[in-house]
Amino acid sequence: MRMGQGLNASSEISFRPGNWSSMKEGVDMMAQPLPNIPHRIARDRHESWDPEQIKFATPGNAGGTKTAVGDGRVFMVGWSTSPDCLDPHIEILCIDSRGSWDKKFGDDGRVIVKNTSGCHPCIGESPVIRTLAGGSIIVGANYVTALLNVETATLLKFDALGFPVKTFGKEGRVEIKLPDGTASTALKDCHILSNGRILVAGHALAQDEMKHGFVAIFNPDGTPSSKFGTAGILLVNGQHADTEFDALRKA
Repeated sequence: MRMGQGLNASSEISFRPGNWSSMKEGVDMMAQPLPNIPHRIARDRHESWDPEQIKFATPGNAGGTKTAVGDGRVFMVGWSTSPDCLDPHIEILCIDSRGSWDKKFGDDGRVIVKNTSGCHPCIGESPVIRTLAGGSIIVGANYVTALLNVETATLLKFDALGFPVKTFGKEGRVEIKLPDGTASTALKDCHILSNGRILVAGHALAQDEMKHGFVAIFNPDGTPSSKFGTAGILLVNGQHADTEFDALRKA
C-alpha cells in the first residue's frame, strides 16, 4: 500500500463491436485479434442494453485490475455507454479456455449490471475484478448518486454463471460507507485473502475535510469483519495532507 496525493491520468482501452477491436493505450494504437464482441442487444439478467462502446481504463499507478483469470477463463470488467442512455453501466466480459466468448456466462459471455435508482458508476474510474474459488467473481467499483453527487465504493459478487450472489450483502451488492454515512468513499483496489475474506483499499472524503485513506475487510458474505478496525474499516489520517491508498501488494 502507498499514500499519495493523487493519481496520474489513466489510459483507456476501448472496444467496439466487430471482427477486430482497437486497443488504445496512451498514444499507441494497435489492432488486437479478439473474439467478436456480442453486438446484438444484450438481454442480461436485468434489462436490455445496446452499448455503443465498452471502455476499460488501464490502472496507471493505481492498483485496479481490469482482468482476472480463474477456472481457465479470462474475465474483463469496464463500463459501457449507449447513445440511448447518458449513464454508464458496469459490464463484465468472459472468454473461455478456447478463446471464445463463454456462452455459459451471462448472455453469450457478457453481463451488464443494472444501475440502482439514481446511481451509476463513475465515468473514467477503473473498476476492479477478482476471482474466487468455485468460479465466482468479485467486482469493485465506485458509484455516484446523481442528485447528491456522493461517491460510494461498492462490491459486487457474481457466481460462475454471471448471476448476482444474493447471499452477499444486499442482493449481491455491498456499499462501503463510514459508520456515520456522511463521507464519500472510493475503492482503488481489492484482494481476496486466503480465508475468502475481501481486503479493500481506497479513500474517504467528508465534506470540507481532507482525504483519509481507508483499509477494510469484509467476510465472504459481505458483512464487515468485526475483528478489524471499526465496523471492519480502518481510517488513516495524514497530518495536514490528503491520504489515500491506491494499491494493495502482497508482502
